[in-house]
Amino acid sequence: MTKFLWIIAVLVTNNALAKDISLTVEEYDFGRQRASILVVDSSNVPMGTTLRVHSKTGTCEVTITEKVNDHLVGITNGCEQGIITPGMKLAYSTDNNWDQPMREPAEISTSYDSPGLTQDILQRTTLFIGHNFAGELEGNVYNDGSVKNLDGDTAFSLGIKGRVYDFTERLSLAVELGYETPRTLDRATFTSPTGVSTVGGTQGFSPRLSLWTLAVLGEARLMERLNGFMGLNLSLPSVSNSQFDISSDIGFQGGANYQLFPQIAVEGLIKITNMNLKNNIGQTTDVSLAGLELRGRYSF
Repeated sequence: MTKFLWIIAVLVTNNALAKDISLTVEEYDFGRQRASILVVDSSNVPMGTTLRVHSKTGTCEVTITEKVNDHLVGITNGCEQGIITPGMKLAYSTDNNWDQPMREPAEISTSYDSPGLTQDILQRTTLFIGHNFAGELEGNVYNDGSVKNLDGDTAFSLGIKGRVYDFTERLSLAVELGYETPRTLDRATFTSPTGVSTVGGTQGFSPRLSLWTLAVLGEARLMERLNGFMGLNLSLPSVSNSQFDISSDIGFQGGANYQLFPQIAVEGLIKITNMNLKNNIGQTTDVSLAGLELRGRYSF
């Protein structure tokens, strides 16, 4: 009889333990406030589950927002450095309880506040402000092969960027809309086919170029706080006080950003903005603004 009761006790214990799913924090991106959690079967963990993690250095929350293959991806809130670390062991119970890290005393907190659409959009959105150092509109303007560059101001830039799709926890697709303050182009450099250059004014008028750009970018996390990106941009230009007409074209931009604080980053990029320029006698050519741009970024 004693042996029979012992077998029943073992079976009950095994069934109880089977309800717990072992989770391992594989990676924590402090800059983007994202935790990657490795799990054998992620289908048993509901989306929107919120884990409150307690440690000696503080308390924070991890909300499960995505499932990528055998990983759960969680957005963190209030997690300072040192609270969540790679290799930390967690346990999720199908009875809807989250256990705390095994190295801490067992203390359970449960929450199922699923992030709304607005919160999810904000977590994927950044704002930027910066300065674009390109001040020369370069291009072959005439059919005889001569070159006419228009020189003028550099410009301040501002805009918004949003991550629209995550291929993996390290690789994402982003869309960016940027604006550059108007440039006054008040000097012309004319180079003849023989190589002789002449610098002068813009013949009584100073064209004023206003520029919007729309970019599609691939972003890759290179290190914990360092991200690289590159992609194509579409110029949306307009010009005033000029005998020229200008229209859109495809360009390129690429660079990197470094996360200084959870919501603040610095960014540098090379930006090539191409446009189509038509002069007063109907000749059309490609022109471009190319140069360095430095930015500060704010993440929600």
